Amino acid sequence: MAPILASTRAAQQRRLDLAAVAGAVESFARVVVYDRAGLGRSLPLARPSVSVTAGGVAAALHALLNKAGVAPPFILVGHSLGGLYVQMFARRYPNEVAGVILIDSARADAPPELKTRAQLKPGSAAYLEEEGVGASNEELHHAGPFPDVPMTVIAATDQGPFFKSWEPLLMRLQGGLAKLSPHGRLIIARSSGHYIQTDQPQLVVSAIRSMARPRSETRPRGQSNVGFLASSPKI
Repeated sequence: MAPILASTRAAQQRRLDLAAVAGAVESFARVVVYDRAGLGRSLPLARPSVSVTAGGVAAALHALLNKAGVAPPFILVGHSLGGLYVQMFARRYPNEVAGVILIDSARADAPPELKTRAQLKPGSAAYLEEEGVGASNEELHHAGPFPDVPMTVIAATDQGPFFKSWEPLLMRLQGGLAKLSPHGRLIIARSSGHYIQTDQPQLVVSAIRSMARPRSETRPRGQSNVGFLASSPKI
């Protein structure tokens, strides 16, 4: 059974936003929930004046997984900007990826007008990640090809008042992501906002279940199948 790495979420999210998904998925797969450096339980960034990029995030996550003894292949689940980081991980370490699920994910070729409208504190991890989006996009353009693995893209239909006029383009961008893999498919989360994992968690759980192989063993009663990883500040 491939571990489900449901971890690289949007910068402003809390771990609780994944609770409904992780709690359901743990009944049939091992789940690893990851806080990037400077977020959640992870240590602060070592260089709080340097922008964070997808390449650095992917390398830090790879090192953390090795240190924690979490063996590949992985099914990667990423939301929003976290989806961009998942794409980089998959391109950089293709032999360690069993599948990818993107939840209303960012794209490297998205217009700059689609950046977050959240008020981010200068110097915070979320601010430095947003500052690094341009460089992350360039890194992704020059990364290796996307691996030939199953891919599921889950797209929202309700992007809120600020991005209402952008919704047709956003849906086309999500459809394009599904074409990264010959095994890609697009799931439309009708009437869902950007945070599909909280609006319609069952869609995310269903996508993970269909990608994961059936469990071959039974988890002992009372034993959790969800793990948490906190990043060291090396990016």
